[in-house]
Amino acid sequence: MNAKPYFADIHQLLKPAGPIYASGWVKTTFPIAASAKAGIMIEFLDSAGKMIGSSRQPIPVGGTTDWRLLEVFASAAPTGTAKVRVGGFLWAAKNDALSLQGKAYFDSMSVERVVRRPDLPGDFLNPGFETGLHDWLDQYGTSPVLQVGPAAGGTGIVRSGQYAAGKKITSVSVQDFYSQGSQVFSAAKLKAAGKKWAVIHARTTFKAGSSARAGLQVQFLNSSNGIISQRKVQIGDTKNWTPLFVSLNTMPAGTYAVRVMSYVYAAKGNTASVGGWAYFDDAATTTVKEAPPSALVGTLDEPAPLAGMPGSDEFVEEE
Repeated sequence: MNAKPYFADIHQLLKPAGPIYASGWVKTTFPIAASAKAGIMIEFLDSAGKMIGSSRQPIPVGGTTDWRLLEVFASAAPTGTAKVRVGGFLWAAKNDALSLQGKAYFDSMSVERVVRRPDLPGDFLNPGFETGLHDWLDQYGTSPVLQVGPAAGGTGIVRSGQYAAGKKITSVSVQDFYSQGSQVFSAAKLKAAGKKWAVIHARTTFKAGSSARAGLQVQFLNSSNGIISQRKVQIGDTKNWTPLFVSLNTMPAGTYAVRVMSYVYAAKGNTASVGGWAYFDDAATTTVKEAPPSALVGTLDEPAPLAGMPGSDEFVEEE
């Protein structure tokens, strides 16, 4: 593990034949701050044993997590596939000694030759980061920093419980800084439960003159994961914990899934932003019809998810 990331798997080889749906129960017993993650995978191999395609559980299990059903699906094998490798995997970052202190368990693995989309959750997993940073996906590669609060013997900035997530703006010299942590929910489950708002609590340590913003964004996705529309709310320099609410009401036609993202943004060249922090804690979906903070004013913004962020605090609905 010192020289390179650790990776191990347990698998079986199958013949390629139509769609593949795989599922299995996974449990982990790693320290909260360990990078180790366990999941399930489908990998397509050519006649030489080289992997030419794959599908993996997007949010693997980490930390100390009880048995959880994981699912993965591939609609068809790519051209040139000779064998299909299906099984469970375990990964850990290099030089991560904490990952040596736990185990991953796999049970009741199954494979079906059917078209079946993996089930999506109806609410946040690990909403208050009490099992570390696990279950939150950062698609842009800037890892958050686990905040260890006084209740866990640390000095990190935490709103409640023992842990929270922190993101530091590290560079704006080449491009805008953009980093986020997201989870994806079933639109049907949110509607059935009467969930009308997504919320997360945030606070920042941005400098005067900084373009930095921290926010919460909701993206309404179709069945192909395309963005139909999105809404967001954001804050600038805010030293107190602030609830950021975004409406889940009136989902656009064709919404299959809802991606909820906490994010940090700073404009390219805005050096005053570098070194600023944003902290997030206590996410939820709720039935309470509570308006966003009154300091946030409704306006329109560009529809692209990575468009330049506005320069003032605001509530944005993009249709």
